[in-house]
Amino acid sequence: MSAAALPPATGEFTTEQKEYLQGFLAGVAARVPFVGETGAGQFTADPASGGQNLAAPAETIHGTPLADVCKQELWKHEKHGLDCWDRILAHAEANQMPNDEDTFRFRFYGLFNVSPAQNSFMLRCRIPAGELTSAQLAGLADIADDCGNGKAAITTRSNIQIREIAPKNLVNTYTRLQQLGLTSRGSGVDNVRNVTASPTAGFDPQELIDVRPFAHALHHYILNHRDLYDLPRKFNVAFEGGGAVDTVADTNDIGFMAVRVTEKALTPALSHPMGEGESSAVSSENQSAVLAGQLSAKNRMSAGCSPLPSDGRGVRGEGQVYFRVELCGITGHKQFAKDTGLLIKPSEVVAVAAAMLRVFSEHGDRTDRKKARLKYLVDKWGVEKFLAETQKKLAFPLVKLAPELCERRQPSIPHGHIGVYRQKQPGKNYIGAVIPVGVMTTKQMRRLAEIAANYGSGNIRLTPWQNLLLPDVPDAFVETVKRQLVRMGFHYEATNVLGGLV
Repeated sequence: MSAAALPPATGEFTTEQKEYLQGFLAGVAARVPFVGETGAGQFTADPASGGQNLAAPAETIHGTPLADVCKQELWKHEKHGLDCWDRILAHAEANQMPNDEDTFRFRFYGLFNVSPAQNSFMLRCRIPAGELTSAQLAGLADIADDCGNGKAAITTRSNIQIREIAPKNLVNTYTRLQQLGLTSRGSGVDNVRNVTASPTAGFDPQELIDVRPFAHALHHYILNHRDLYDLPRKFNVAFEGGGAVDTVADTNDIGFMAVRVTEKALTPALSHPMGEGESSAVSSENQSAVLAGQLSAKNRMSAGCSPLPSDGRGVRGEGQVYFRVELCGITGHKQFAKDTGLLIKPSEVVAVAAAMLRVFSEHGDRTDRKKARLKYLVDKWGVEKFLAETQKKLAFPLVKLAPELCERRQPSIPHGHIGVYRQKQPGKNYIGAVIPVGVMTTKQMRRLAEIAANYGSGNIRLTPWQNLLLPDVPDAFVETVKRQLVRMGFHYEATNVLGGLV
């Protein structure tokens, strides 16, 4: 508007000016506020500079375009595996086997379509640390009788599987499993499988620490985080407590291996953590005291050290119990896990596992399932980059220590999962029984449950060798239990052949 059109300083707006202002204000009121992005990614209110970016960006899965991902990733994108319960109900009602897509999704609930071998399903449980009660074992026998083929198999992940489940029994099988305090969620396809632990944890005289609490903590963390049900491929985690019977942790994607470290060896590592700009270092005023072994338990905590085990789960003696971290065990590719150099406090293991799982989920290959395991990501990046990406997700610095600076662990007992062995609890023993090819009839399962309840503590341990242990048997009942096992067709004497069977 020209200067001549401006109203006099002391006068009123002309009719022409009023009409112009009314039209201008009406246009402003009608205009929808605009927000867009410039080519540089900045937000703008100017349609001219931001309009070219109004189109929605192409969909991706962790940065991989949908056009490039494999079909299984598309199936998960279209309908998450945990959202298929309505489909399970429908197939159970119709007693109908699922198509390929639903077959894939049903595995998120641990329900496996085993056709064409059999026109039926297999249920795979999740039994963290391989620890069962006698009531749970008897309950699994009831499920196998009512819904399966009257048998159950122990797996190489210290787990239980029940076969020949008709589609009509899917819902009944799953809900009855939950009533036992067990679950099968996430036991198949692209999930963290059953978390394993040393079979003799808690009663092994040689163990450095009872690893069951860590296995159970990670188990529940996984169950309650939906994003961990959508990994690029399956993932295995194991906790090894340093006892006489190991859990073949070096065959897992992540293996946490308990070690004991003296304060003298530990101090330099704590002084040089991995995190940039962060430090868990022992203070300079405390270093000499640590090296001299004069740091009190209270000051040890404030100095950044872990406390000596004081809860009964760790062995007494000099040094502190930590975990070393091994990565990328994958038996199908004939590769055992390798030490990363990391030394982790017991209180940090679940957080480290969670961070590593997120790095794998975000950067693992989703285009080729044959190259989607953690091994391939670490092969591509190298261990150091993987650890650096893990560090970015942690609020505490990672620490490294050379393996030779840790105390030498006592050797494991060959075939220590078979036979009769003393526990660290006075007057108690555990008995390892050979289960031929890992398969038990429901009659045998119920009898084992009775033996565990009547002669032990009602606790049963499954092993990665597809055998089981009966712990807490008093000295007075050992011979009785041995006779009972033989009558059932189970051996308890270790041989090179029986001890190595998987």
